[in-house]
Amino acid sequence: MPIEIKLPEEIELKVKTDKEIEKILMKRIEKDISEEIKGDIFLSMLFDKILEESKLTQNDVDEIDHKVKKGIMENLEWK
Repeated sequence: MPIEIKLPEEIELKVKTDKEIEKILMKRIEKDISEEIKGDIFLSMLFDKILEESKLTQNDVDEIDHKVKKGIMENLEWK
């Protein structure tokens, strides 16, 4: 879900025109994305390990997968 902030016009113009500020912001955004991806990979590995001995059928897994993806799309408002 995107976060939107309103900056005073003077600051917004400075951020848009100053390459050094742009670099700093991009590094921060990349770091945040990287941390989110690491967290997602960790959860995926954790669930893979938990489900190794599961008695779920492929149909059960497909149904769960569909519900999770649907939930993600709704949360991100990707209808």
